[in-house]
Amino acid sequence: MSRSPTVPRYLVLLSVLTMCAEPLGAVEFQRGDINQDGTVSLADVQFYYEWTFRGGPAPGCRDAADSNDDGIYSPRDGVWIFRHLVLDDRPPPPPFPNAGDDPTNDSFDCAEYAPAATQHDESARLEIHDATGVAAAAGGFAELTVAVSSSRALAAWYATVRDVDGILADSSNDRLIPRPPDEPDLSVEDLSAAVRIVDGNDRSGLIAARVLAGSLKLGAVPVIQTPSRLPPGESIDVLRLEIPLRAGVAPGAHRFRVERAELVDVDGNALDAPGGEFVLDVVAGPTFARGDCNGDGVAVEVSDAHFLLNFNFLGGAPPACFAACDADGDGVVTGQTTDAVFLLRFAFLGGPPPPAPFPGCGGPRSAPDVALGCVGPPDCR
Repeated sequence: MSRSPTVPRYLVLLSVLTMCAEPLGAVEFQRGDINQDGTVSLADVQFYYEWTFRGGPAPGCRDAADSNDDGIYSPRDGVWIFRHLVLDDRPPPPPFPNAGDDPTNDSFDCAEYAPAATQHDESARLEIHDATGVAAAAGGFAELTVAVSSSRALAAWYATVRDVDGILADSSNDRLIPRPPDEPDLSVEDLSAAVRIVDGNDRSGLIAARVLAGSLKLGAVPVIQTPSRLPPGESIDVLRLEIPLRAGVAPGAHRFRVERAELVDVDGNALDAPGGEFVLDVVAGPTFARGDCNGDGVAVEVSDAHFLLNFNFLGGAPPACFAACDADGDGVVTGQTTDAVFLLRFAFLGGPPPPAPFPGCGGPRSAPDVALGCVGPPDCR
């Protein structure tokens, strides 16, 4: 009688493992949650840069640190998270926003992924103060200052603010400054962006702000090589913003609400800060077209440059709207030729156009516009 072929036992065991078991060592994780606190935030960016560039502790799940899933660790991983959170850019690839298996076959491992709750700091706060605005029929601008408080040294912060009354204009461009060193393709820098960062406590980091669909998002993280530190303290001003208003905003008090605020300590721990409401006080302002220095209702002509030079150097009549004569938007008009040269370069040599409001009429777009003064030209069209 013949016998059936004998199958080696190790082949049987290997077949069972292949058919019935998960890959050995496979751990579910959420991509981008590098510090394992259960959410993707700027704390993960800080933790990542502390690990990869400053000798900080390594994450328990290195696969989660490959935020853009390109198979390498680089500054792009931190910037990817930053752009997603602040500028509404692309989210991390799966597994995101929930934990799951890694669909990518790469060399990174995930030894453990056990998210813990974010840490608590009783004194952690993010506040917005000195919120004011100037409105005209064709637009205007608002200014506000962001301040933080904490008992710990801070490295980064993030906030989402709801424009309850809908007075802010949507950003037309991204604003991310500066580009990380030696990484020119990581970000978009466009100086014509709607939201203008007037001043930051540390301008050597990534600082960004954007308005979209009634939500203002803003945040900052330090640069890779030379990290910044905000010392423990109360109400430290970290950012001053100028934001365009929608056309037709009425003067008065307008409501805003901080929906989410997060501070990040130097070790990459997220500290939830309580939200709150604030009021932005808007006053009425003039309407003008930048470059229409002589107030004849047409911007830009040779006569505008001639009028300005005549005033500055030949004792001519002063302009009715100094803000309109600030052709390059630097806040200075008297005693110099740069605005006249700017107008002539634009008109005849293909130079850049004046900043808004241009070519049509509009309200002031910055504090310098208000400081220069403008009684309004007789014919703004």
